[in-house]
Amino acid sequence: MNTKTIGVLVGLAPLFVLAWGSTGCGGDSFNFSLPDGDVVPWGGSIQVVAEIREQGSKPKDGRNVNFTLDVGSFEPFEEGHQEEPVREIRAKTAGGQATVEVFSFPGEGGDSGQISATYETIGKKSLSGSIPISIANGGKPSGNSLTAQCDPVNVTAIDASGAQADPDMKIRCTLTIKDVANEPVPIATIQTRVEGRPSSCSLQEDPDQNTGPTHVFTLKADCLPMDVEPLDGEPNHMFAGEIHNPRDGLLTILFAVKGQEGFSDANSNGVYDPGEGFVGQDQAEPFLDTNDSGDYDSGEAFIDNNENGQWDPADGRWNDDVWISASTHIMFTGPPHQSAETTHFEPAGINIPDGGNQTLYYHLVDQNHNPIAANGGSDRIDFDPSDLTISDTTNYPQDLVNVMGVTFSQDGSLNLESLSSPEGRVFEVQVEDRHPGDQNPYQVSLLPSVTYTTAPSYDGYSGEHVDVDLNPITGTAN
Repeated sequence: MNTKTIGVLVGLAPLFVLAWGSTGCGGDSFNFSLPDGDVVPWGGSIQVVAEIREQGSKPKDGRNVNFTLDVGSFEPFEEGHQEEPVREIRAKTAGGQATVEVFSFPGEGGDSGQISATYETIGKKSLSGSIPISIANGGKPSGNSLTAQCDPVNVTAIDASGAQADPDMKIRCTLTIKDVANEPVPIATIQTRVEGRPSSCSLQEDPDQNTGPTHVFTLKADCLPMDVEPLDGEPNHMFAGEIHNPRDGLLTILFAVKGQEGFSDANSNGVYDPGEGFVGQDQAEPFLDTNDSGDYDSGEAFIDNNENGQWDPADGRWNDDVWISASTHIMFTGPPHQSAETTHFEPAGINIPDGGNQTLYYHLVDQNHNPIAANGGSDRIDFDPSDLTISDTTNYPQDLVNVMGVTFSQDGSLNLESLSSPEGRVFEVQVEDRHPGDQNPYQVSLLPSVTYTTAPSYDGYSGEHVDVDLNPITGTAN
């Protein structure tokens, strides 16, 4: 707990007295007054005045009065400097009074408590008192604007055998926390859950990197996502005795923050008023959706708001002091996996008529049917023709775009059709007969090559730059 001593503060006479403290024998007395009222405005402060009498007279200037708080702070919040509330302070008497200032502090909007003070008389008698105060709403995390993301959406965290590729890989993830007025909340109580096998991936907050509403976390690729059964319509194939499908690479991260459910603040007073809407903001207890179903399933980790030992759905009420949550995802992928079901040409061979052309589709995916990670500025795919010409209609080399390979609806549910989307997975190339008029068939081929970067550089870690030639397609042209 932080403690601070302040010098003499001389203020105006209090506007009104709200509470009396103790009264000793012979006219010793101690009372509080609150010139600014008993509600600390959000982002502001109030004065608290303790008035002391010994034997009916004012004590000498410079005597100590010890104040304590259980809500608010005796020093204002300052990011990077004063990030913990100061709950104890010592003030000096001046003119029979000791005056302190109480500030609001992030994460305490709407909270109530009290300020207390003690004073020791010349005769060693202890005088004390306390008075209730509260913090105006504001600065409390709101479900209206809680968002999470990881900067790279796709990293090469799986090797060719299906094991962890690089447990030391560092990934930057962020959680943005704002209050109902869309103002930053720099201090909050946060819990996290991360899926993974054989155990969860490591996730740690980096407070020194936090700025305003953005809380920065480092995720390490020291686990594998959970192996899940394919959904109906999800691409899949059997490899190394296991069924592989895109969601086998999808890692889910849950952030939970102690705050209030979102609501529509119709009168912009920063407080939930009866009748204001909270449709879509009434949250169930936060859970880690490890099988990507969108629903809580038995065995999934959850945060027990009401501590009844079981997961509970939304309760149909607006709640002011609960764990609210936001989830994000990152795709762990591997190198290109070559098979008839994964990385391959369609059709499987070249057959160009004399003077003609042929359109080929190259499917470039990892063992789980996911797009290859592309975290570098020069990541690209190219095709090297042998006795062929690549049509001007298909320009190569072509930059790779770093995509997750899956999208989510506004309500967080997975879009099944996105698991087979051609974006980042399928590349079209048109090849032409190089010797039109030559009636003799001749052998041709097309060699694909890929350059990709496994992960972006972050916090001393640098991803690997990989160049790989893949299996060519062959055939004839007439």
